[in-house]
Amino acid sequence: MRRPASKLSIASFVIRSILICLALQLTWGFVLAQEGDVIAIALMSRGESEASFAGGEWKKIEMGDVFHNNDRIRTGGDGFVALAFTDDGGQIKLRPKTSVTLTADRLQSNAFWKRATVGIGELFVDVSRMKGALQVASPTSVATVKGTQFWTIVNKKGGTRIIILEGQVEVRSQITGERVQVGEGQYCDVSASGEMEVRQRPRNVRVPRWLSRRRQQEDLEAAEDTGQQSPGRDKGGGGGSGISMNGVVGATIINGEMYQFFSLRPDLPIWRFGVGLDLTFYFDSDGNLREADWDEPGDIIDKIYYLRYGKPGDPLFVRAGSLDEVTLGYGLVMRRYSNAIEWPQVRRIGLFTQVRRDKIGFEGVINNFRELGQPGVIGGRVTYEKKFALPVVFGATIVHDGNLYLGTKDDDGDGVPNPFDLFPGKDDEEHIDWLQNRLFPRQIDSLIASGDLPDINDPPLKVGDLKEEATVWCIDVGVPLVRKRVLSLWAYAQMARINRYGTGYTIPGFKFRAGPFRAGAEYRVFERRFLPEFFNLGYEIERVEWDDDAGDYLTKLSRLEDLGPARGYYVDAGFAFMSLVDIYAAYQQLNYPDDGGDTSSKSFYAQGSVNPGLIPKVGLAEAYYQQPRADNIFDTRANGTVLGYRVGVEMGSGLMVVVDKKTIYRNGEPYRIMTIETMFRF
Repeated sequence: MRRPASKLSIASFVIRSILICLALQLTWGFVLAQEGDVIAIALMSRGESEASFAGGEWKKIEMGDVFHNNDRIRTGGDGFVALAFTDDGGQIKLRPKTSVTLTADRLQSNAFWKRATVGIGELFVDVSRMKGALQVASPTSVATVKGTQFWTIVNKKGGTRIIILEGQVEVRSQITGERVQVGEGQYCDVSASGEMEVRQRPRNVRVPRWLSRRRQQEDLEAAEDTGQQSPGRDKGGGGGSGISMNGVVGATIINGEMYQFFSLRPDLPIWRFGVGLDLTFYFDSDGNLREADWDEPGDIIDKIYYLRYGKPGDPLFVRAGSLDEVTLGYGLVMRRYSNAIEWPQVRRIGLFTQVRRDKIGFEGVINNFRELGQPGVIGGRVTYEKKFALPVVFGATIVHDGNLYLGTKDDDGDGVPNPFDLFPGKDDEEHIDWLQNRLFPRQIDSLIASGDLPDINDPPLKVGDLKEEATVWCIDVGVPLVRKRVLSLWAYAQMARINRYGTGYTIPGFKFRAGPFRAGAEYRVFERRFLPEFFNLGYEIERVEWDDDAGDYLTKLSRLEDLGPARGYYVDAGFAFMSLVDIYAAYQQLNYPDDGGDTSSKSFYAQGSVNPGLIPKVGLAEAYYQQPRADNIFDTRANGTVLGYRVGVEMGSGLMVVVDKKTIYRNGEPYRIMTIETMFRF
């Protein structure tokens, strides 16, 4: 009886989560037109947290509960509650031992005039795009919100302290009627007699932490350490601890089948460490949990989105999990490599590390811990700086793929690649043993001859039976002609070789940076059977591909056989301005003289992102395009082309609908990955 109960419990939790997101979206257009206005919805409840609805008995608050006029909320010694207002998505968050009463009136604009009255305790307000009006009242004061983040702390005698983290608040004494403006970095004390005093906030003034009681300095250090490659980073409830939780509901396609999913994505900075998890539950059209994600001990590894120590540029930086845009050295061997190109259909847990000590540096990369036994892709780079007339940096890079056939697709996990799989959805070895134990050899031969049974007398090849290695190494030398904080110019040269294949050179090469601009250029000379950026953005797709015409797999190495000697150039340029916009593009053109000088190959890469604050209602906007080798850089059907975008539309503070779509072309056919999800942050 436990199994149905567990499934019902999971389904109930998912349904409730979906209803929260739908309710938050629909309330903007529909709830406001109804009687009995819904003022707020509970995003999160933890510990001892209760509400009195319509003056009734106190009941435990559940995620998704709705609040109307004059509803009351209280938290016990371990209670936390987060609410979102339905008209603008602004949030209020109650810490332990806090009591709040919600009231609201409708305005002509159909928004609310809202008031949260704090009897005692600590309340955090986070409103970025306010509609209507919001006031936070205490026995001695009224704070009028103007789009801000601040804490209201009320003691047993009614005295109030208001601490502004962002924006500005007007505070009025309920006893004397005096009004003051309190800005960012200030706090206002209102005594029990109504007297007010505004001061700059020194470091020793206590600021509450949302879901954390760590010391402020430790929290600030942890928050600073989470600035890179974290999944959906948020400011955190109190702007200090850096801890955040994203909840996501949506739909995606895995191996051609539609799944609804619910995901919790906690992001936990701890001192110099950071942990990001991706706890996702997929449900098919019948409501059944996709057990393939939870039936092996190794699946626990796939729930790690990232583990991190330090940050790029520190003496030691380590990141395990999904990897994006990894480039070693000047990029002739590995440029913009990603192990997450097929996420969420294929999840790989890799590693990237940087070590810097005096004049010596090291970088290392692993594509997937599950492949270490072969191994899969593993690489490293060392650098050494020596001072002559000018500083000179010597570098060496090597990347090895122990078996390119590890990139084959095996949907049922039996070790047999899809094209060779005799019994899709089953373990071939186990099923063949089962058949051979139940049928006589002559029966098996007869069924095989009639076409009613695959030829189980000739077992299919497994991934372990296929083997091909690839090793690419490179040496380089660079000279910083100018090395300032806002201006730099490097000249360099490099030579790379693909073992058993060809060699390539870039001489000279230049890298330039001036403020928000960056650019580079190289002249390239390649021998036969050499391919630059062998480990690129689409490597996990190009690593090995099934060729219908040949009826066999073709590895990326096999595609080098027809490459002749080439000469050409590579240029790139980018612009990143004050986190408002970041645009980057790279272009390569190679000419092949052995083909009469008329044959050329072009490759192109572009990406761009815009700060969502520039576009109303947009919380995320980014796109990318890679064309690795084609006569026309906009020939999207060329093999290896990758294009995609991510767009998020904000439904309110802490609530966003995200569309993530990418298309990868294999043998001229599109392989599409699309996810639509509703993300709520608390």
